Amino acid sequence: MLGLPESTVVNRTIPKSKFYDKTSINSKVKDLFVKEISNITWKNKISKDTINLEPTEAVKEIEVFEINLKENRFSKDILKHIDKFIPYNILYVLRFDHKAKLSIAYKEANKNDDSKMVIDSYYESEWVDESDFEFQFDLSHDLKYVYDELIKSFIKTTEVDTTTDIKEVIKQEKEMESLNKEIEKLQKQVKKEKQFNRKVELNKILNEKKYKLEKALNA
Repeated sequence: MLGLPESTVVNRTIPKSKFYDKTSINSKVKDLFVKEISNITWKNKISKDTINLEPTEAVKEIEVFEINLKENRFSKDILKHIDKFIPYNILYVLRFDHKAKLSIAYKEANKNDDSKMVIDSYYESEWVDESDFEFQFDLSHDLKYVYDELIKSFIKTTEVDTTTDIKEVIKQEKEMESLNKEIEKLQKQVKKEKQFNRKVELNKILNEKKYKLEKALNA
């Protein structure tokens, strides 16, 4: 499915209870683990030991966790909980009823607590049939490069390349998402507005936002 070398394979089942019995967790998130997840498998470990790629201060290892779901939905609170307490970067393979999707967080070490991670945002693929599921890792350079390229592969609204700094890519993506939400909100306001002068004013703002978005997309 992921085309990773045999040397990276772990294939070790991780009891769900390990993620809530040995970490601080609220009852709501614990219930999500029970209700939404069938099982979790540590599928691969991408590290200097397994694939001879150099670690960096930011990315020491990349793990691949496969999560089999009980239904075609999942809460990101589950992933956030796992990501918060595992000090490595994790690519999730989510599976349900012969379909699969990928999800990964941009996260960094907590400067005030080395045992925890700071989660910024999640990026993911669409659900596809397992028979059509293919993903190729760029296993060149070092582990941070692999991780950065993983996230970039899921960026939908921003044109990126291998030379673009990952933090700049994420910043641009958030700006695009914010603009799209503003445009969607303004379109609804324009449609509902009855007063002509107010409608004209809203349309002007809407066109400005659209122009800003188009300019950013073509930059």
